[in-house]
Amino acid sequence: MPAFAQSGSRAIDLLLPRSSDDPRARRLTGAHPFAVTPDDAVNYVRWVRGVLDAHGMGTRSILVDEIGWRSDDIGEPEQADRMRRFFAAMPYRRDTWHIYRVL
Repeated sequence: MPAFAQSGSRAIDLLLPRSSDDPRARRLTGAHPFAVTPDDAVNYVRWVRGVLDAHGMGTRSILVDEIGWRSDDIGEPEQADRMRRFFAAMPYRRDTWHIYRVL
């Protein structure tokens, strides 16, 4: 589990079984992979997939949204590079991780 996800992991473990009983929550889970690097963001999505799998939700799709880095912190060229790297990594995992969409 990514270090930045540890604090929320217990809450997710408690909430997922409840949400799986709600038909409105069965198809899609949102993931907001705010991270320091594109690799960390990819690892966060991998972790979300693992949590869903552990709760018997292996076919539930993941909507990846709210990804990004502040250009005033890292500059526009670095921001663009990080976005390209993250978006380039997602198609290879679309089928195996059940990625619905990356926004």
